[in-house]
Amino acid sequence: MDSDWVFNNDCNCPIKKTSVYFDNNIIPEVFYNAVINRNKDQIFSIIKKNPRLSKNVITFFQHTLANAFNFKKNANFGAPVKIHWKLNNNQKIIMNFNEQVEYYQYIIKRQWNITNFGYLFNTIRTYLSKLSYGLYLVKIKNCESKCYYKYGININNDEEYRVFAMRFL
Repeated sequence: MDSDWVFNNDCNCPIKKTSVYFDNNIIPEVFYNAVINRNKDQIFSIIKKNPRLSKNVITFFQHTLANAFNFKKNANFGAPVKIHWKLNNNQKIIMNFNEQVEYYQYIIKRQWNITNFGYLFNTIRTYLSKLSYGLYLVKIKNCESKCYYKYGININNDEEYRVFAMRFL
């Protein structure tokens, strides 16, 4: 294989930055202070206003990092990935394949509330679970569904809740 071939890149680069570095710097800027302070209510209010970013965080963990781990486990190689959301201090982070695997293991091996990204992921997952259950109550026309209106923005009836929840689910 020629060295000037376009796809001739080393996907098995050595680890350049530690998982602790990524855990401190990979949190989206809008979530950063709330995650560092472990303020669940503030994170919920940010999630309400940023459904697309919340989906991107979930997708990054469940698809990008988990797939990198599975590729490594099956003796395959993956590709570097760039973090596309706005980071604190306008940083630009590109994780190579081995860094993705190590970071995934770093998050998985610890309790959810110990790592910053694990805490953010678990909080978003909890919010989506509550939103989904509220949507279920709306669909079966249960009177307790009104208790879940607080998870939306300016929700006054079941139809508004349904429309809001569909932005996430």
